[in-house]
Amino acid sequence: DVLLKWVELPPRAGRKVLAAIPYMLEDELSTDVTEQFFALGPKQGNRQAVAIVKHAQLQFWRDAMAEANLYCDKLIPDVLALPENPEGWSLLAVGNDWIVRQDAWSGMQGEQDWLMPAIQHFAKQQEDALKIYDYSGIDVGTLSNIEWLPQTLEMPMHVLVNGSQNAKFNLLQGDYKVKRKTNSTWQQWRWVAILAGV
Repeated sequence: DVLLKWVELPPRAGRKVLAAIPYMLEDELSTDVTEQFFALGPKQGNRQAVAIVKHAQLQFWRDAMAEANLYCDKLIPDVLALPENPEGWSLLAVGNDWIVRQDAWSGMQGEQDWLMPAIQHFAKQQEDALKIYDYSGIDVGTLSNIEWLPQTLEMPMHVLVNGSQNAKFNLLQGDYKVKRKTNSTWQQWRWVAILAGV
């Protein structure tokens, strides 16, 4: 549901260039840019990270949280909740689905039956063995040009919760940014209480 992309920006790009990012990516998207929400991630040099999600999907997630009476002030793509391993990829199995984090700003998610051949295809094209840091204890046997590195096993949701707490990115930006609820009565009497305390 969320597409993670890097956009090459001109040197010393200002706010106007950042506002033009949707139109820079227009040819790579299958739907109209007005139907998409573009959240800005980290910037590395002239490269700007962008997360793209449909407005309708983002609103659906917010409505589902509100309907369940759950407060959510941070929303991140599942792949960014996995630990980042600069030397290789991180993998977590949740049921029959795999979540794979490839680097700081990319990953994929899908069923094991089609994701495993995709990983093998990528590994065959690499000179060095692709390192997979496995957080699920999966037995895959011997794989060509893949170094499988089992990690300390934890419950999948525990791995994702830890990763989400460490993630600095948040999809809830701009019009979707969460506004803190404040008690209006407290706001009215706050200065009186401060002065009385002094």
